[in-house]
Amino acid sequence: MKHVFLVHGHITYYLAKSIQEYKKIPDEDCLLLPCRGYKNEFITMPSSSFAEKIFNDKRINAFNFFNFWKYIDITDNEINTLLNNQQYALYIPHVFIITMQILATNKNCVEVNFIEEGSPCYSDNFFLKPSFKGLKTNVNYYFSRLFSKLGIYGKGRFVRSKSGYSTNLIEDKFKNYYTISEAGFLHALDKRVVVPLYKEKNMAYSPKYTNLFILDGGVELNFIGRENFNNGIDHILTENPGTKQLSVKFHPAQKEDSRKQILDILNKHNIEFEIIPGGVSMEQLLVTSPPLVIYGFSSSILLYALMIGHKIVSYDRYLQDVDAKYRNYRFFNDFSLEKLEAIKGNKKSLIQVTA
Repeated sequence: MKHVFLVHGHITYYLAKSIQEYKKIPDEDCLLLPCRGYKNEFITMPSSSFAEKIFNDKRINAFNFFNFWKYIDITDNEINTLLNNQQYALYIPHVFIITMQILATNKNCVEVNFIEEGSPCYSDNFFLKPSFKGLKTNVNYYFSRLFSKLGIYGKGRFVRSKSGYSTNLIEDKFKNYYTISEAGFLHALDKRVVVPLYKEKNMAYSPKYTNLFILDGGVELNFIGRENFNNGIDHILTENPGTKQLSVKFHPAQKEDSRKQILDILNKHNIEFEIIPGGVSMEQLLVTSPPLVIYGFSSSILLYALMIGHKIVSYDRYLQDVDAKYRNYRFFNDFSLEKLEAIKGNKKSLIQVTA
């Protein structure tokens, strides 16, 4: 049996490597499907760009039944050809995206697993409770479910879901939730598998400074206002003497104008800083580095840093106090650094700052 991993970032890739190592799966039995532009110079298992291609196929967003059926046929043919029609186990972050459901309902897919992709697996609400709002959205949701059950929409192989971890179409083949922490997937302890985080043997990069600033992509992802976000950065630099020398990591979603504004704030405070290259896996950097102090807001990197044993200074509560949009986002993505600290027993490793 083959093992197919759909990955779109460093954490999903290193979950794939962790699972491969944990289950002792040889490279030749794996297929990696990177998407959303993900690249990693250390990839060793066989991979294909087919997922990137089908993710960008305009048919997946069309409510044109004929085009959607063609898209499903193309996806099935691609994966079946890549695997020579062999059966496979699938490892995906969630089922919100159409491609993931089509891969999971392929006739040759005999096992489906969810893998950790960051903060959602540490949240009580995100991906688990309904988050749809508005009459139009809910009408589309219920009609798509009806058409799916009738086999009209997506040949009955896709259903709009209010939960990223829904197993509606894959109940008979769903197996496990994979995480790297005892704090992950607490809603599914009976099917949860905790695997040690794979440690990249060729990781050569190390930060210049022991104080790191991890930035969020909240402005671009529309869960925080730009002014409040920039003010939050300003507060961190003003209130923490340790930030005079910083290794700074931008979020991949942050655009050039956002980055320029942040650099201007750093320069205003006369901060001596370096920019950590975008291709560096922060998860691997945290595993291979001596004790660090990490400043930030609600990036999942703060979770992993706390998990590994680094010190965290979080201004998450500050943003919740000053920004209603961010407060609403954190209501649904409600992972708790405090809960993780209690589970890990890392007392005095976390500082939370309010407005």
